[in-house]
Amino acid sequence: MSSLLGSIFGKLTDFFGYYLPSLGNDLVLDDISSDSHDDPPDNGNHKDNADYEESDAPNEYDTASFSTTKSTRLSNEEELWISKTSIGPIIWAEAYEGKAIQYDHINEFYPSVLLQKGVQWPTGSGKFKTITRLNNNLQYGIYRVHIEGLPKKSSPQCSQLFRYNQEEYYTHYDIEIARKNGLGVELINISPNAYVFNPENLMDGKELFEDWAKVLIAIKRKKGIAGKVAKDLLVSLWGILCENPRKNGKVGPHRRMKPFILALARKTITETIRPISNHVKRIHTDGFILTNTIDNNLQVGPNTGDLKCEKNGSVIIKNSINVSWTNTEKEITNFVDKQGKKEKEVTIPNELITIIIEYCDKLHPLLFINK
Repeated sequence: MSSLLGSIFGKLTDFFGYYLPSLGNDLVLDDISSDSHDDPPDNGNHKDNADYEESDAPNEYDTASFSTTKSTRLSNEEELWISKTSIGPIIWAEAYEGKAIQYDHINEFYPSVLLQKGVQWPTGSGKFKTITRLNNNLQYGIYRVHIEGLPKKSSPQCSQLFRYNQEEYYTHYDIEIARKNGLGVELINISPNAYVFNPENLMDGKELFEDWAKVLIAIKRKKGIAGKVAKDLLVSLWGILCENPRKNGKVGPHRRMKPFILALARKTITETIRPISNHVKRIHTDGFILTNTIDNNLQVGPNTGDLKCEKNGSVIIKNSINVSWTNTEKEITNFVDKQGKKEKEVTIPNELITIIIEYCDKLHPLLFINK
């Protein structure tokens, strides 16, 4: 194990430079968890009853000193709203048998979501409000709304282009999707019914994550041990941003990003498939199955966020879980690749990943200044 760790740190040093900490003799390797990261992140004023318009003021954080930026802790009420708004991906299917292609946002999907142009992420507490109407351009935040078509709790919660929330807490991204789908959106008459973030409590995704993502993605694509480590570190970022209150009952300070990351991921996939939705037969998280009967203009390629053709053949879809393929070109290709090249599997201990993250200066200070 010690030789493996030495190899990992050697590879990381080659790429990251000499700023990783010495583990020293205090780290007992036998006690380190072997769980790996496999492929899959003060109460406001409730008395403000006025309507609001989204601010046109310049974003103050653009010129803020990053060295002093610190993500504020969540209050109990904010944590409640964040938890109730955090719902999963779109999982949907309709019965189908025939020729099809499976596409995945296989190329670093969540990093591509974090780095989308113009996207911002909350780093400070928002403000609870009671509003009387929903504007066309919603302020960044969470809203209590009823969206047309809400299914029963015992029924599937996803339509082809939308995921419902039985708790009826939705982000501004969700409401935007619902409106594009032609669904009615009705503000719930309750106080508070909105939790919104001002520009000074938001930061640009590129400022937060671009260096981190670029460096790790470049290493990941080199494959080998260093590539495996970089891949696990990319996945681990999701865990830090969306940390659950498991350790000592504490909630991570970056957890307020979680519902917005999930919502933007859903928005990304729905915008991809909307123009071809009549031919889409299954959706699962960041991938979908498309009937092989049309000439589509999907963005397929090797870049971050590009689609990848995962399978091409005959498929039988019974439901979102029960899917079987035959005569798939990709399966045969993968089998040949695996037979010809056996790569040693590397398991990265959670504690080691945490140490690397804390001392990696390519990660924005926001993500490791909080202790």
